Amino acid sequence: MRRSVLLAIAIATAFVIGAAPADAHRAPGPDAAVSELGSAARTAANVAGTTTTVSYVTFIPQSRIDAPVIGSKPACDYGKGYQFGGDGHSAFDWRSPSYRTALHATINWHDKKVVGNRSVEATRVYRKSSGRLVTQKTATSKYMTAKALGWGSRAGSAYVDIRMVTQATNPFCQGILGVKGAINGALTIRLYKNGWWEIRSGSYRRMPNTYIYIYNRGQVSDVVKGKYSSPLCLIGMSGAWDCEEVKLSGFTGEFR
Repeated sequence: MRRSVLLAIAIATAFVIGAAPADAHRAPGPDAAVSELGSAARTAANVAGTTTTVSYVTFIPQSRIDAPVIGSKPACDYGKGYQFGGDGHSAFDWRSPSYRTALHATINWHDKKVVGNRSVEATRVYRKSSGRLVTQKTATSKYMTAKALGWGSRAGSAYVDIRMVTQATNPFCQGILGVKGAINGALTIRLYKNGWWEIRSGSYRRMPNTYIYIYNRGQVSDVVKGKYSSPLCLIGMSGAWDCEEVKLSGFTGEFR
């Protein structure tokens, strides 16, 4: 039964098919950020512009992926002979217009407000032999949220805690044994106005590719660049160990 449930989770995630955050490191303790912020050089400067945006984007690097099957039976509404559309790029490029999900939290430092916006791209089904589009549906974005948890000041710098949650299912996959897979991830991140960030808690499922970055004053700073673990996760063949969630708690870094 346990293997069946794990298999169901992996299969139902097919439409959207990690790694540690880029340019980041583990904080040696809860006050690591404070020690970094304590230098006169950093506390004297407000690195953040009027607004700063944290973005959480997921994408499938392939242009198409085969619809999963169990033996000869389709795992979703479409199986052998069909493909789901991907995004067709492997680069972690914030300028790319192609993605599965996108979630943004824009901080207004002056007004102490955080505005969230979200988007889920349509899931498209193609006939593999001809490449013809068969149908498409768009999953709900209602489970995706970005909001401020609170504001404060520490070591001479203002900060804000932000909670971001991403979840979107495949509208063509009903799940097995009542279990539905999904693009799934969440984190609580603290941004200091002087250009420091730290992830207080968080994790994400290792499919599809995950890209989290900070946009500030026309500059982009990477937070997470996570590649999906294996297409075999879609049918559970690689085992639960290869499809486990990536933990993000304790990672820190700087933004420009």
